[in-house]
Amino acid sequence: MAAAPQQAVPAFPVIDQVFEVPIAQIDASDRLRPIDRIWAAALGAIMEREGHRTPVELARVGSGLKLVAGGHRLEGRRLQGHT
Repeated sequence: MAAAPQQAVPAFPVIDQVFEVPIAQIDASDRLRPIDRIWAAALGAIMEREGHRTPVELARVGSGLKLVAGGHRLEGRRLQGHT
């Protein structure tokens, strides 16, 4: 009887949790692409009107949180007055 194929194990732990974090606690520096403030403002207005459907992605770096994905969404929330 052949052995069952082994599944690949991620090289890092994946935590799939959604929780609220104050914007001031998120390090959004050193982004790969600059933030388009017009697009961020438009996204912020859409999220304010329709709700925030896709959370930003964060990674723990030391004792802090680093933005991995969602720079325009994060800036859009900030422009809407969220802290």
